[in-house]
Amino acid sequence: AYEYLGLAYHLEGDHEHALEMYNDALKHATKVRDLRATSTILRRRGDLYRFLGKRDKAKRDILDSALAADRGGHLDLLWYTRVADAHFRMTIGESGAADALQPALEYARKTGLPKLEADVIKVQAHIALSCGEAHSAYRLCIQCLGTVSRLGMGLRVTSALVLLGQISVALGHLSAAKGLFNAAIKQGRKQNYQSKVEQAEREKMGIISGGSLLSRKNSLSSRANSATVEIDPVRIKEMTKEE
Repeated sequence: AYEYLGLAYHLEGDHEHALEMYNDALKHATKVRDLRATSTILRRRGDLYRFLGKRDKAKRDILDSALAADRGGHLDLLWYTRVADAHFRMTIGESGAADALQPALEYARKTGLPKLEADVIKVQAHIALSCGEAHSAYRLCIQCLGTVSRLGMGLRVTSALVLLGQISVALGHLSAAKGLFNAAIKQGRKQNYQSKVEQAEREKMGIISGGSLLSRKNSLSSRANSATVEIDPVRIKEMTKEE
């Protein structure tokens, strides 16, 4: 119960209470020697630390999550942790962030884990965008969005919409980006995914106030891509529509 409360607070943006719940959940999981729960809680707490900019704590939790998954023989969680590690390494600008992603993708497809597959592809899109490869980032994010929408993974749909909006900004498609951020805000509010709602609102305001930092950072490196990528709002709306 503490773990899910921690995740709920995490999504709401209440980081102080999220950490309290994660810590309580970790104590319980450790006490009963539940290595699967231990690995999951550490990974989620590490993700929160990454978001908060606490790099050392994030790195330690990700490593400990991998160790718990390995000790418990939970290979699926080990790959989830490797994906989290790739995201963390990308965030701090460390080289080789993408090295584990292709093997993780192959494992996800071989074992039929679409959630893991979508997570891998989304991090690949993040890395592509961070490298100024907006064309590749767009293709990857569309693939991710299609998967999570088809499977009804609402939280991941919201996250993918925000990323796709950022990619659209980098490509210079500002009108499409605003539409994507609006869709993310609407979707996120339904799920009380406050942290992503706030991120989408900030990105949208960046456009309104004259262009976001991401747009300025990637405009030159993405200019060649912008001529070959057209954002299809009808297709995106179709993928994310509610049944």
